[in-house]
Amino acid sequence: MVKLYSALLVTLLITSNAYAGWLLKSSESNVYYVSTKNLTTSELNYFNTLTGEINDQGELTIKINLESVETDVPIRNERIKSMLFEVINYGKATVTASIDSEKLNHLKIGQTYIESVNFMLNLHGINQELNTTVKVIKSARGNILVTPVAPIIINANLFGLEKGIERLRKIARLKSISPSVPVTFNLTFYPKN
Repeated sequence: MVKLYSALLVTLLITSNAYAGWLLKSSESNVYYVSTKNLTTSELNYFNTLTGEINDQGELTIKINLESVETDVPIRNERIKSMLFEVINYGKATVTASIDSEKLNHLKIGQTYIESVNFMLNLHGINQELNTTVKVIKSARGNILVTPVAPIIINANLFGLEKGIERLRKIARLKSISPSVPVTFNLTFYPKN
């Protein structure tokens, strides 16, 4: 009888740990985007601050702090925050998606799988459903690494950012700034328990 209770207890502990969810490791995660001006000049930019989790139902949430945008030019950072993202009103972009938590939790160290994911991006107060294909890897430390198979092309006009792009173009005296922006990311998640 004691063996039966012990086996049940171990099973419950393993199950609760396996489905407890995952937290984003901000120090090992990043989101990059490429902006293109005057048709031929492209620049890599990124965000310094991300938070997120995958809960035990497989619901993923990532919050990108738009105030943490980094272009390596301080005045450009300030202009993008105030004129494009309007961080005083829209401080964060949020990504939400549902993923197969069972597949994720049963991934063994060193294993990889590729999956198509529909996700919702809330940016500048507007929601748009998008799709990407991601590669998911379980590292030797037991963390989950998620990267896109190819960059995601985000059209800024879908999020009401065309006026902000035009303001940036005028103040920087540029011929053009492309509203189509390739985005890529590296996300690291660690188990909650």
